[in-house]
Amino acid sequence: MSYPDMPGYLADLEEVRRIVQLYIEGSNGDVEKLKEAFHPTAYMHGQIEHLGFKSYYPFSNFIEMVA
Repeated sequence: MSYPDMPGYLADLEEVRRIVQLYIEGSNGDVEKLKEAFHPTAYMHGQIEHLGFKSYYPFSNFIEMVA
């Protein structure tokens, strides 16, 4: 596969990796990294099908739980 803007593609890929790493480290207790990884008005969605559990809440709730 060939990309006309390979440097831009690689920069985007590196930014995605950086954000995912912030989420991982933030979820382990570093709230400031979570705040950097997500927009302040982001929402979190989840589902545990076999329990019938569905969630939709502000990401700030997750940050509060981690803190």
